[in-house]
Amino acid sequence: MRRRAWILTLLGCAAAACGRAPRPATTDAAPPTDAVAVDAAPPRAVLFVGNSYTYYFELPVEVAALAAPAAPLITTSVTVGGAALRDHWSGEARAAIAAGGHAIVVLQGQSQEPLLDAAGFAAHADLLAAAATSAGAEVVFYQTWARRAGDAFYADPASGGTPAAMQDGLTAGYAGAAARNQARVAPVGEARRLALAEAPTLELFDPDGSHPSAAGAYLAAAVLVETLTNQPPTDAPRLELDAATRATLRDVAHRAVIAAAP
Repeated sequence: MRRRAWILTLLGCAAAACGRAPRPATTDAAPPTDAVAVDAAPPRAVLFVGNSYTYYFELPVEVAALAAPAAPLITTSVTVGGAALRDHWSGEARAAIAAGGHAIVVLQGQSQEPLLDAAGFAAHADLLAAAATSAGAEVVFYQTWARRAGDAFYADPASGGTPAAMQDGLTAGYAGAAARNQARVAPVGEARRLALAEAPTLELFDPDGSHPSAAGAYLAAAVLVETLTNQPPTDAPRLELDAATRATLRDVAHRAVIAAAP
């Protein structure tokens, strides 16, 4: 799985697949045709570079689905299971970035990478960001999150020993990458920290304690949409979540984005 690249090549999401168990994304997404008004802004192309934290529940598709009609997005991605940024620098993502045509490039590292290989993460974040900037794209770093309490990783001193310490380290790593590259951060990890504190009954994790559940993916998409478009996400119920849960997650996403703004 680590070396298999999933490159999104189609538009939209098959309705029958929405809300099912996570799987590698196989589709791209464009705004719904009924959402484009005569005077609507042209859609902006967004390239996601990441791993399973990006392809679970077809996150790029969800991002496009939640984008407001006034700020439509077309999303594509290059994802490799378990990939770190150094893998993307030597893989297909580098060529996809250099090809240009993207308004925004979203970079997501391996979930432990800023903690286990801080120097490598920083170096390859800078290389990928520079390539994206040279190709005319804005750079956004997709901040990842701490693992569930009790995960075996917390026995490693690099984790910090607790979810709070792990999130602090991840947040610092992505903030540093953004500051060095005049980029922005989509504060997904901090949004999850806030949601877990305020709504602990919401299950944001897959059973493995690392990957997102449907609610976790929706929260990530809401954060990314507001970061990428500077507008709140719409309430497009693509994933099978009740209206109250969606509203709670959108509110948390909004407050996390506002808190992270420079």
